[in-house]
Amino acid sequence: MADEIIEIPLFPLNLVLFPGMVQPLHIFEPRYREMTRFCLDSNIAFGVTLATPESEFGHEQPERFGTLARIADYQRLPDGRYNLITVGVQRFEALELCQDKPYLSGKVRLLPEDIGAGDIASLTLEARSLLDDYLSLVLSIMEGGETSIAVPKDTVELSYFIAVCLPCEDVVKQTLLEAQTAVDRLTRERELLRIEIAAISTQILNGATNGCADEEAPPDRSHLN
Repeated sequence: MADEIIEIPLFPLNLVLFPGMVQPLHIFEPRYREMTRFCLDSNIAFGVTLATPESEFGHEQPERFGTLARIADYQRLPDGRYNLITVGVQRFEALELCQDKPYLSGKVRLLPEDIGAGDIASLTLEARSLLDDYLSLVLSIMEGGETSIAVPKDTVELSYFIAVCLPCEDVVKQTLLEAQTAVDRLTRERELLRIEIAAISTQILNGATNGCADEEAPPDRSHLN
């Protein structure tokens, strides 16, 4: 329930998790093995947050906004490590951090999903079209990759899906996660997609131009001089 305040384990990582995003995790540190056991035994989610640049090993500092991660599947290895398949569920805002356990925990407020105002249908259609163009370019330069990708139609789901697909820095992804509405997120993603499409198109064009130049270059006759 949105705006509900709960206490959950927190897992600062060098990644940004979005709702709907599937994220495999390998759990090997003793503190996070204990966290995983607690979550499995209690059937609760934990919070994934981006670790701040000031973080140090063993003293990670989480960003204020993160995403609940539900354990969809797991494998417990003989030495106590875990392989997890997690799924992002819902965004949260951390209100208070707790240090009374081997792992970090905190009281968090679950955030509502607000679509926002404006011409939502037009923005959604444009963002989806740009994503299609971007994915087509990416797939065209991949060898042996997927030939098609299922893209969500729902505005909120689309805003998170695009955030997952974009190859931007984590600090930029964090701003997308923190966007208050799907409209805010899609508006920013629309510009990021245009930048990526232009960059890849230029790369493809330069590659083709260089290839033609190589093929059409006159033969080396220096040895005849």
